Amino acid sequence: MISYHAAATLSFLLAMVVALSTATTPFYIKKETTEDNAVLSYADTLSAHHHDETVFDEMDGGDDNGWRQLGANVDFSPKGTKAPKATKAPKGTKAPKGTKSCGKKSDCEEEEPPCGGSNCADGNLCTLDFCHPIRDVCVNEPIICEDNESCDPATGTCKINTEPPCGGSDCDDGNRCTRDFCDTIKDVCVNEAIQCEENEACDVNSGTCQDIQTLVPCVAVIDEWDGNDYSVQWEQFRTEYPRRPFCLLVPEIFVDFLPPAFETDTLSPDGIDRTIVSLVNRDDGDAGLVSDWFNICGLGVYSSSSISFIGLFIDESGSMTLDTVRASYNKFISDLTNAGFTFQEVNNDFEQWVDPFLTTLAPPASGATGAVARHKPLDDPFLGFP
Repeated sequence: MISYHAAATLSFLLAMVVALSTATTPFYIKKETTEDNAVLSYADTLSAHHHDETVFDEMDGGDDNGWRQLGANVDFSPKGTKAPKATKAPKGTKAPKGTKSCGKKSDCEEEEPPCGGSNCADGNLCTLDFCHPIRDVCVNEPIICEDNESCDPATGTCKINTEPPCGGSDCDDGNRCTRDFCDTIKDVCVNEAIQCEENEACDVNSGTCQDIQTLVPCVAVIDEWDGNDYSVQWEQFRTEYPRRPFCLLVPEIFVDFLPPAFETDTLSPDGIDRTIVSLVNRDDGDAGLVSDWFNICGLGVYSSSSISFIGLFIDESGSMTLDTVRASYNKFISDLTNAGFTFQEVNNDFEQWVDPFLTTLAPPASGATGAVARHKPLDDPFLGFP
């Protein structure tokens, strides 16, 4: 509720406005008796015959009793002060867009137009071109047509499609670790990498996300072994790492004594054969005899969305040494590096090509080739190991 004093004050202000507008009776105002005499306390009207038409001095103690007549151009600011003059922006600054910064006439500048005055045309009739009013950047948005229509780049208009989207292609890129589809608006094929959870990767053989350790490709290079077919070791390998691809490279003229379950990968959990066996050259460092291990083992299908590291075993326990395949080895390492792969070397002191990979093949530290892991052969009565 408005108090009596507040109501009275409001009535006074309204009366003051009316009085000033009519100017039929002189209007007087009294300053509060404070030291600075700067705060107006209240006002009233007095009969014109009590005062002449001059501005009274409130401190003279005369009959006006502190009243002052409000006349034209009466300045109640403290003595010695002046109203501030118009200011201008500091040199080197510009006024906001759409205005002029003016002090002297020579200081006025025209602001640069939006987008530098560009009409933002990109030369493509199938885009809507305009300057973004807030970001001050050009925007070129594709024209969106109805279903079964596309924008004609010659006219910039939507026309009924006479050909199927993407030329009728199914957009399959041959990589099971991508989601393939046709963008019907842009009429282009899209191949999006399948995203997996942490510590998982996409299996390029099945297109499913699996534990990353069970997908690390294994590459073994060995010219001969001891007559055992390593069925026991292979069975254990597939039990622990059911989806690891395995590539066996043999620098010899024939391959013998392979585990029966290895040749067609019958122990694979989903029926997909993930094994490769191939004869390669004994190049002895001759670049003219190099073998392409990278493509023989099918590593080109891997990408950052799947696996970017491998396990590598080079047999150096018998007649074969690294120098036997030096040129092919150097090319292989170069191909791995160019494809963004890192690798972990594993080894043992025996001619066994399965056993070294029965371990965790974690990615090595950045820039390293990985530590060499040496393993004792598995217990096998046939081999006579304890």
